[in-house]
Amino acid sequence: MFYYPAASLWEIVVYRSTTYLKNLLRIMIDSFRYFQDQKITKELLLSKKGKCAIVLANGPSVALLDPKKVAELNYDIFAVNGYVNSDFSAVLKPTHYVLTDPGYFDSENPNFQTSKKVFNLDATLFMPFHLDLRVLSGAKVYKFCDREDRSSKNVSNILRPRGYLSMTAYKALSIALYMGYEKVYICGFDNDYILNVSNDEDNNLSYLNAHFYNLLGKKECMKQLWPSIGYMMYTEHFLFSDLDKFNANSPGKIINLSKESLCNSFSKKHELDVYAA
Repeated sequence: MFYYPAASLWEIVVYRSTTYLKNLLRIMIDSFRYFQDQKITKELLLSKKGKCAIVLANGPSVALLDPKKVAELNYDIFAVNGYVNSDFSAVLKPTHYVLTDPGYFDSENPNFQTSKKVFNLDATLFMPFHLDLRVLSGAKVYKFCDREDRSSKNVSNILRPRGYLSMTAYKALSIALYMGYEKVYICGFDNDYILNVSNDEDNNLSYLNAHFYNLLGKKECMKQLWPSIGYMMYTEHFLFSDLDKFNANSPGKIINLSKESLCNSFSKKHELDVYAA
């Protein structure tokens, strides 16, 4: 994914140089290949000035919210991935939905059934340039660049490579910044599964994969993604440091509604009445 700390200075220089040149070439190609899609997406730039939005990831802390109270705020709601399958979604209906994982666009993948539900929502749909399901969706579709450039600080221009990990909720937050909302409240950005990592006698690392709609979660082996506990700790720290980039880009604009979230990039101080009794 990116260089490991053990890499030599020469390896780091080569990696960064080749990555920069590759991204520059890709931007040029995308400008021609996706010209029409980019033109449509540019209509959204700063189009929501003076308004507020809530970006929901699917972390356990969303269960602390009262969907009726949140709905009464009349804020724009960003949702991602499996949110539409939750009871929560029947009360708090999203105005914007972001899907980026390949499985949601593969008709042979079980996640495609979730996509079909999203297509029937009265919500604006966001997806990467290279995916095309517009003809299957009754929603207004906007597309964005889903290329990654780890050396970049870009978190708010969705027409250029992103400078953060491939997390769908982070992309939704980036879209909200691009649209220019005055305040962006987030919830479910818990990144707390690192508290539930275990290692068996065969040194297989596992974690408890829990969401707000399934708080018990299920145990998943992550040996292919995490070959060692050291590598896990190194790579997973980007979940937090990348959110620091968002705060640096828009200081004071993003507020975290998750009271006990491990994320401390944003203030948790607010006066909204949004929590369940």
